Amino acid sequence: MMKEKKPFSLQLDVSDFLPADSQEKESLVVMRKSVSFWRDGLRRFRKNKIAMTSLIVIIIIMIFAFILPSFYPYSYEQQIRGSENLAPMQYSQQELELIAQGQKVFPHILGTDSLGRDIMILSHSSTCGSQAAATTMRSGAMWNMTRSSERSRPRLILRSATDSCIRRKT
Repeated sequence: MMKEKKPFSLQLDVSDFLPADSQEKESLVVMRKSVSFWRDGLRRFRKNKIAMTSLIVIIIIMIFAFILPSFYPYSYEQQIRGSENLAPMQYSQQELELIAQGQKVFPHILGTDSLGRDIMILSHSSTCGSQAAATTMRSGAMWNMTRSSERSRPRLILRSATDSCIRRKT
């Protein structure tokens, strides 16, 4: 007759160390489909709420960058004299006179800059907007791929791409 085991003692039972039979081995085998590098990356990406939110924001920016200039009444190059430095949703004196005459005038949603250009169209210019969204996506991917000590390289690439976009438009 075996002695009763005391808790936290090193009294081992030899039957616990016998080789497993075939039925026990089969019960431990878990078969599942192998996962590729990209599939695993997409699965992890979909689980990350911040990454998914950022992707949605980038897609919205890209959509506005291509669609907004096609129906917005002001162009990128257009300067409206007398409409300098207007606050958001504010009309100039000339536009107020046109409204008084019964004409429809589209408001400056984000206001105007010091040259009388509409800020909404400036911020959603199709080339700069799409390039900025694409650069953001590329830089995020590069940032995640380089987790070593070379973190300054993606920053330099992002900075140079953004600066080239800004220089081209000014």
